[in-house]
Amino acid sequence: MFTEIFVKTTANVSLLLGLLEVYDFYVRYHTVTLLTLLLENRPKQLQACILESPLGVSRLIDLLDDKREAIRNGTRSCNLKEYL
Repeated sequence: MFTEIFVKTTANVSLLLGLLEVYDFYVRYHTVTLLTLLLENRPKQLQACILESPLGVSRLIDLLDDKREAIRNGTRSCNLKEYL
C-alpha cells in the first residue's frame, strides 16, 4: 500500500532520482535499495515515473559506472535495465 501511494506522485520518484546525484555511498546505496523495493511492488508505475523524469534513465545508467561494487551490484540486482 505504501508503494502505491508513493509511486502515485511522480515528484516522489523524481526526488529519489535526484538523490542519485549525491556521491555519498550511503545515500546512493539506500536510494538504490528503496528503488529496488518499489520496483518489486509496482514495476509499471515506477517505470512510468522514471520515464517521465527528465534525467531519470541517465541517472540510473550512471550508477552502473560507479566505482563502488555495492552500488553497481545493487543496480544490477534490482533489474532496472529490464524495465528501461
